[in-house]
Amino acid sequence: MTPMIDSLAKEFGGKVKFVKVNVDESPVIATKLEIFSVPTFIIFTGGKPRNRFVGMATKEHISKLLISSVGA
Repeated sequence: MTPMIDSLAKEFGGKVKFVKVNVDESPVIATKLEIFSVPTFIIFTGGKPRNRFVGMATKEHISKLLISSVGA
């Protein structure tokens, strides 16, 4: 998924910030965000989770979620 996420980061440059968290190295964050499966994607707006999905997804699906969640 990394190449696709990197591509989306370029497409949404400056409008969306993409962050990766290694749940093995950051179990407190994983617990706080209720991440039980990998990959888990969480879209935040205003510092609050607005949309979440688990598992693989197409670039188009993620792009649509970003646009609908943050108006990017």
